[in-house]
Amino acid sequence: MIKYLFMVISALLLVGCSTGIKFLTSEEIKSIAFEHANINSADNVYDLDIDLEIENNRLFYEIEWKQNNTKYEYDIDALSGEIFYFNNKPRT
Repeated sequence: MIKYLFMVISALLLVGCSTGIKFLTSEEIKSIAFEHANINSADNVYDLDIDLEIENNRLFYEIEWKQNNTKYEYDIDALSGEIFYFNNKPRT
């Protein structure tokens, strides 16, 4: 399943490159998420994980990180930068 998903994402990226479609970079995604979460710098951010995912024919980045006692989760469209899911929850 993972191999298949990798192949699909690779194909989408190649098609995007050949058609001039520009996907956001992981740095741009991180900036969008941090701004939305009112994080001014990456100080005290740890366990940062950014993955390119595809679900329901939508290519998006899933970004997760921890800061202080809070875990943040975001799903951001890889083309538009639209945040379509976010959650932050205190860690116990």
